[in-house]
Amino acid sequence: MTDFFDIKAKRLDPVFLAWLQARVREDAGGCWEWRLSAKDGSQPQGKYLGNVINVRRQIVEQVTGKPLPRGWVAVERCECKLCVRPGHQIGISRSEAFKGKEFSVLHKAKLAASAQARSKISREVVERIRAEPGTAVAKAQVHGIHVKYVRDILNFKVWKDYSSPFSGLILASDKQRSAA
Repeated sequence: MTDFFDIKAKRLDPVFLAWLQARVREDAGGCWEWRLSAKDGSQPQGKYLGNVINVRRQIVEQVTGKPLPRGWVAVERCECKLCVRPGHQIGISRSEAFKGKEFSVLHKAKLAASAQARSKISREVVERIRAEPGTAVAKAQVHGIHVKYVRDILNFKVWKDYSSPFSGLILASDKQRSAA
């Protein structure tokens, strides 16, 4: 019986497949475990034809015959974090890949800073929204933004402050005070 994973491997360029097989070790579960360097300990990388490549991405792009869309990543479907077996790889959106994963405070701060830099409103407007009295509807009309966005600002769901290790505690106490 032909293995489904071997069918996918046949879609790979023979030179790439030989290069790949020389750099893996097959484990008891049938995974091809990458033996060389891995970015962040889980993204197999290697030098192929003079370029450093993301091995999984190269596999998915060769198997599907087209490049992954912008914002998509190649991940393993098995439990082996260094698996590069062609049938175990899949391309998914970055948001889907990170669903349910916990981020460090530093990573959250970088994401927040990036989102705030793209925002149509400034930090001063956010501070004014949080400080001035009135309803969310009235604040939304004054500042020309959607009511739900004002509520998210007031509930600290957006425009979080990661500048101090105590900011989360301060924000939580302010939120409790405003709710009372």
